[in-house]
Amino acid sequence: MALVNYIPLECHSHYSMLRGTLSHKFLPELLLKAGHRRFALADTDGIYGLILLNQMAVERQMEMIAGVTLFDKNQRKAVLLVKNATGYSNLTQLTTQKHADSAAFDLRTALSQRLEGLVLITPDQSLLETFRAADTYASLELNAYSLYKWSQKQGIPAVANIPIYYGGSKGHHLHRIMRAIDLNTKLSRLPAEAVLPPEYVIHSVEQILKRLPYAPEAIERTVEIADKCEWRPALHDFIFPESSASEDYQELHQKVVKGIKKRYGGLTTALQARMDHELRIIREKHFSKYFLIVQDIVKECPITCGRGSAAASIVAYALEITHVDPMQH
Repeated sequence: MALVNYIPLECHSHYSMLRGTLSHKFLPELLLKAGHRRFALADTDGIYGLILLNQMAVERQMEMIAGVTLFDKNQRKAVLLVKNATGYSNLTQLTTQKHADSAAFDLRTALSQRLEGLVLITPDQSLLETFRAADTYASLELNAYSLYKWSQKQGIPAVANIPIYYGGSKGHHLHRIMRAIDLNTKLSRLPAEAVLPPEYVIHSVEQILKRLPYAPEAIERTVEIADKCEWRPALHDFIFPESSASEDYQELHQKVVKGIKKRYGGLTTALQARMDHELRIIREKHFSKYFLIVQDIVKECPITCGRGSAAASIVAYALEITHVDPMQH
């Protein structure tokens, strides 16, 4: 049988929390051993491993496509791959929606507003019918012959897409342990439906042909889809406000003085000495920008009072990063 080209389009790292077992270092190495230099990272409900996996891929002269796997309240599944910057923006919005209210998250509703710039791969027939006019593909996983025949009748292209969660039998055992932890149960009581199939491992081209002998064009279509996904995360390209160290310090100093007056009603000799001591260290260590950024984060998401050694800082107290008076305690 003539070989076709095949690119894995749903790879899960250990950032698929309590499901995936492959680390950001191990996953690219196993893919290379199986003959894959291109792959799509599509962790479940998050893009936490995106930067690390991309760095590992670039170091090994591999090409990684950004994506995510989302499940909704009805357990419908969608693999979303990023084609361009608009797609990445929509991907982040969709994952945010999922985490903001997972109990109400509905893929049909969410995707109707956020599908531009994304490839949709799903085994769900209702989603395939709803979004057939978009860049949508039927996901051929295990035992997918009936879906393949249905997609042919509907004129919806199908693509080979057996997910990757582990490296072999040992990885599947680890997956079972993680599922038991997630469900707070014993391995002996772990429901069968809570565990993914042991076949969700890395397949070579030859192995995928044996899995899907009836759909060689669906295997080849993985390359077509990968070629559409041109967006890549930038390496070492951080977006920060442009300012000098002296400007950062002056802004920090002004905010701390204002904060101390608000907290204490004035600036006493003891408060001045404590403030000067902390600000001197912060300036010497070039931490002014760091404190300003942390203040921005806490101001945007004020859900905690701070913890650890930060509670002993009058600068953190003045900036309302913490709410424990370091002079009193």
